[in-house]
Amino acid sequence: TYPLVLNIYAASFGLCYLHVVYFRVRSLLLVRFVVLSLFDAALYLRSLVRLFFVVLIRFL
Repeated sequence: TYPLVLNIYAASFGLCYLHVVYFRVRSLLLVRFVVLSLFDAALYLRSLVRLFFVVLIRFL
């Protein structure tokens, strides 16, 4: 029964390791997604401001 116990320990350790890696990758992807969406929002705001200034200059 000793190898069986070792296999169970190895399997649980592998599952824990996969869980940690999965959560780390998911958090990294989430951070990247948030950064990219903030970057997109900044670009969108910049284009809106540019459009606003173009319209303002055209009307003035």
